[in-house]
Amino acid sequence: MKCFSIASRYAFPVARRETVRLTKKAAHNQPWSDREIGLLGRSTDAAVAKKLRRTTEAVKFARTSRGIAAYNTHTRAWPKSELRLLGKLPDAAVADRLGISRRCVLQTRRRRGIAPFSPKNTPKRWRQRT
Repeated sequence: MKCFSIASRYAFPVARRETVRLTKKAAHNQPWSDREIGLLGRSTDAAVAKKLRRTTEAVKFARTSRGIAAYNTHTRAWPKSELRLLGKLPDAAVADRLGISRRCVLQTRRRRGIAPFSPKNTPKRWRQRT
């Protein structure tokens, strides 16, 4: 896009980059290295942007255009011992026992396709008759 220089006595077309002073390096024009791409989704977009000296918007665009999921600080790893409790106890009891919200337990149970707790679904313990 061409602009006209106001500072000169005669108006003549100049490139826009000469009239607008860019304080930051135009990171969107820089190609992404494999090392930089490897950082996407491993931390928050703001943290990656600060480390790479790019804008948060540029990092978000690069991440989403490559199909990389956003880093989520709210997820927790579920050990197998905790996963075994799902469906065997009410969600509220599991949440209280693990110190997390009921909604988190509910979502994890549903995501894994585990049926909710029901006393009817629990197997009875048979005693051998003597």
